Amino acid sequence: MKIERILTALGLLAMLSLQACGSSSDDDDEVVETCKPSGIFFSLPVADCETFATNGATVELSGFTFISPPGVDCVTVMPQSIEITWRNVATGQIGIGGNFAFCQPIPFTVQKIPRSLWSIMAGQIHLQLGENRIEVTGKDVLGRVETQYIVVERI
Repeated sequence: MKIERILTALGLLAMLSLQACGSSSDDDDEVVETCKPSGIFFSLPVADCETFATNGATVELSGFTFISPPGVDCVTVMPQSIEITWRNVATGQIGIGGNFAFCQPIPFTVQKIPRSLWSIMAGQIHLQLGENRIEVTGKDVLGRVETQYIVVERI
């Protein structure tokens, strides 16, 4: 699918060109923040846990999620949509994103592979000046919950 190829290419470019997030300190009282693996993956505007700088007042996000339910084979068990929610920690703003779960045909075969893409459209997430930590959470019908974040710096 053309959209998925674009999202994948953008994600790969972002991973190659931007620094991963995380912080550390020698002070034992300070919390150390690191990027943890998750079932939510960012591909636009940057990859998981990275920082993106913009002078825009809003940001558009997209990526892909874990496949639900377990055991999806695109023959007898089809993928189901994941509930996507987001939160801008800096402003307290929350919202709902979209998710599209489907089976993608593999060219020149009869096989299909499950995919689950998510997006939060431009204009929904408002940014304050400075750092905005945006957390995206996916929840499936079985109760599995996964969260990941990026940092958007409005300059």
